[in-house]
Amino acid sequence: LSGDARTKASSSKQTQPYIKIDFGQDGLALPEPALFILRRMFYGYSQIRVDRRLTGGYTSAVILVVTPIQADGMEDAAVVVKIDSADMILDEAQRYETHVKSSLPPLTARLEDKPTTSETSDLAGLKYTFIAGMNRSAQDLREAAQDLDNLGEWLRRELYPYFGKTWWKQNRPYRFQVWTEYDWLLPPLLTLD
Repeated sequence: LSGDARTKASSSKQTQPYIKIDFGQDGLALPEPALFILRRMFYGYSQIRVDRRLTGGYTSAVILVVTPIQADGMEDAAVVVKIDSADMILDEAQRYETHVKSSLPPLTARLEDKPTTSETSDLAGLKYTFIAGMNRSAQDLREAAQDLDNLGEWLRRELYPYFGKTWWKQNRPYRFQVWTEYDWLLPPLLTLD
C-alpha cells in the first residue's frame, strides 16, 4: 500500500460508481434513492436499460424489467427488479428462502442475489430472473388476461401442471393456529388485563 492509501481517512459518505441508466419507456421517472439502489444492484456494468415498469400487485413496490449492459455493449439477460421499503424486501427474501425456493418448478423466476440495501434511505431491492412468454416480451397477468379469451383455462393448462404438485395438491395436514397468524398480521388494537 502506498502512504496515501494507509493514511487517508475513511469518509462516512458512501459513493457509488456511475452507471448510466437508460429509460426505454418514456415518462418513467424514479426518485434518487431508487436510482442509487439500481446502480448498486448492477455494480460492474457500465449501463442498464429500464425496459418497462410492470404494473399490478398489492404493494407500493416498483417492479421493473431491466437489461444490464457490459462495457463492450453486450447485453446480459433481462431481469426483474423489485424496489420497496427495506423491511418488505428483506421479509420477502427471507420468506422466499424459507417457503418458496425449494418448491419451485425448474422454469420459474428465482431470486438472483441477496437483497440490495442502502445506508442512506429506507429502500432495498431484489433481482429476479425474468421468464418471458412465448413472444419473449414482458407481460404481467393483467395484460395477459386482456389477451386471453379464457383465463381460467389458461391458468389450468399453463400453471397448474407445474405448480400443482408442490403448491395446490399438497395433502399433508396443517393445523392453522389463528392466534399466531393473526397476531403477526394484525397487531392487537385492545388488550384486556
